[in-house]
Parts: sequence; C-alpha cells; structure tokens
Amino acid sequence: MHLLKYITVFLLLTFFTIIGLPNLSLTKTNNITLQDNVIKIETNLVILNAAVTDSTGKAILNLKQTDFILEDEGKVQDIAIFKTETTPFATALLIDASGSMRNKLSRARVAAAQFAESMRVDDVTSVYSFSDKVKNLQEFSSSQDISPDVWELEAEGETTLYDAMYQALQTLSSRQELRRAIIVISDGGDSKSKRQEKEVLELALKTSASIYAIDIADPQDDKDSKQMISSGLLKNFADKTGGQYIKTLGGKQLSEKILDISKELRTQYTIGFYPEKENQGRKHRLSLKLVNRPNTQVRTRQSY
Repeated sequence: MHLLKYITVFLLLTFFTIIGLPNLSLTKTNNITLQDNVIKIETNLVILNAAVTDSTGKAILNLKQTDFILEDEGKVQDIAIFKTETTPFATALLIDASGSMRNKLSRARVAAAQFAESMRVDDVTSVYSFSDKVKNLQEFSSSQDISPDVWELEAEGETTLYDAMYQALQTLSSRQELRRAIIVISDGGDSKSKRQEKEVLELALKTSASIYAIDIADPQDDKDSKQMISSGLLKNFADKTGGQYIKTLGGKQLSEKILDISKELRTQYTIGFYPEKENQGRKHRLSLKLVNRPNTQVRTRQSY
C-alpha cells in the first residue's frame, strides 16, 4: 500500500516536471487541485476587451500599456496582460429566426455572411439560429464562407433569445481566444426561454464576452411598450459587457454596422489583471481610463 502511494507521488511529480508548470508553490495565479485523478488548473485572471475611440468615433490605435489606468473598486491594478489589434477573436453570431422575422430574415442572413467574409485568418465564428429552439448552424470556423444552413433558415415560432445567448456563451467559455463576443441580430426580446436575463449577463461577464445587439425592429414597433422593453434589455446587455446596442432597419445600413463591429473586434485592446484573492467572491466595479488623453472614450465591461 505504501509502495503504491510513493509510486503515485513520483508519477505526479514527474508529470508536473514534464509539462513545466512554473513556480507552483509561489505563484498566485494558478490554483491546482487533484480530484478523482484529474488535474485541474484554475486562474482568477480578469479580462477586459476595450474599444478606444476619439471624439469622432474613430478607433485610436498604437496605444501602449502605460497609456492605461485600470481600477478595481477605485484601487489601481497592475496590468498583467496587454494585447493589441493583432489578437484574434472568437465570436458567436446569433440569428433570430422567429415568426416576427419573416420579412427581415433575408437581411440578417446577408449580414451574417458579410461578417464571415471580413474575418482574418486566425479569427473564428460560430453561428446559431433561435426560434422555438436553439440550433447550432456552424461550429467555430475561420472560413470566410458561412454555412449553407444559414441560407436555408425559415422564420417561424417564438423567441428563445436568452437560451441561445446562454448556449453560445457556454461554448465561448471554453475557447482559448481572450477576445470573445456575442453578436445578436434580432427584432425583439424573449418569449420562450428557460434561462433568465440575469443568468445570461452573469455568464457573459464570467466569460469576458462583449455583447453586440443589432436591433432590426420596424420603426412602428418603437411605439409598442413590449418592444421598448425588449430594446432596453438588449441595450443593457451591451452596456454591461462593453459591446454595443445598434438600431438599424437593415439593408445597406445593416451591412455597414456589422462590418463596423468586425473592425472594432480587430482594433480592441485586450487587458488582463489578477484581483487580490481576498476581494474575490463578490461583484466588483471596474474602471479603465487613459492617461492624459482628453476627448477619448474607452468602452469596456463595467464589472466582474
């Protein structure tokens, strides 16, 4: 029995030596546990993907790490990770295929295809549709040709928006890319999901995913109280995660907006820090600012 124990310890030490985990006894960034013979490595790294623009809305490029001040509950943090526009992104593109989209679905399909065409070689996109059920039409791919299943979509049924967002976020959470985003093309809110708004927002923040909500509701819908609530929910998702809420009718304007999102994902700054261990386990307010850069806007997540 003792011999078996010593052999087990020896094999574990040999494994750690082979994979080269640095300073296991000293680092505060890795939490390594052994459970049921499975080695789990967890990290408390918090990621912010930030869009920085000037007063005209144009992206500001070539900033350095020293240009930023990151605060957690008002306390300045050391930036551990800083990546610029060369960083690849992973996106989940969600297309509303519910009955209310009958006259708008063709616009959404074209916009999705245009987004895929704009990707760089290292970027990846998955595609989902949602109505009564959530369907994964395309696994994560760097192909600039969108899945043929997108062109076969038909508008019918109710709207499982929250379920679609939650499922896409679960998949995004396992991706290695630090820059992650959800892009929703829809004309309304949720009518049939099992998941709730709060669950989606919590998972989005945990996944470090920015949510871009493209609202293509008809102009007359703006007077409908239910539609106003739906639009407000989409805007809340975008504001809290550092994405954007975009109102558009479709056509050329929709094409321009989705390409703007693609460009923004390519020009973001990806910043990471390790919060103090004793401050974990509760909601924290984040602030990311530029040093001596007036008339600029930094848009990123507001909390973790």
